Amino acid sequence: MSSILSYNKNEVRMNGSLEDLDKGYNVWIDVINPDESELRKLAQKFHLNQEAIQTCINKSKKPEIRQLENHTFTVIVDMKNKDPETLLIESVYFFLGTNWLITIHTAEVDIKLIVQRLLNIQNETIKQTRIDALYYNILAGLVTKYE
Repeated sequence: MSSILSYNKNEVRMNGSLEDLDKGYNVWIDVINPDESELRKLAQKFHLNQEAIQTCINKSKKPEIRQLENHTFTVIVDMKNKDPETLLIESVYFFLGTNWLITIHTAEVDIKLIVQRLLNIQNETIKQTRIDALYYNILAGLVTKYE
């Protein structure tokens, strides 16, 4: 399951499309519980690094940042307590390119909530910036939960 949010300095489209990239929008593609076929389609469409895609397929939990040919690949973990004695750790994978961001994760991680809060608080600021600002704010939203 995936959803697409597109934005530019004038508007935010909660139901964006990949075609918005050609219209000058920043596009965030949030992919939840993808199968290998869906990951391969994304890799083909966005020319994603095959080793990075394999990292997603293997569900690696090792945090990393890799600067690749046409994008940056990041793995970060989301942590939360299931109960007082059990810590749940889920990987979140980011592919950041020019005007696009792809996030890949399980349904246990609610990135959409982070983005909705961000748009409610900093809507105008985010709309005026590049897609990098969304990337950094999602990372910050996940990392602040570590405390």
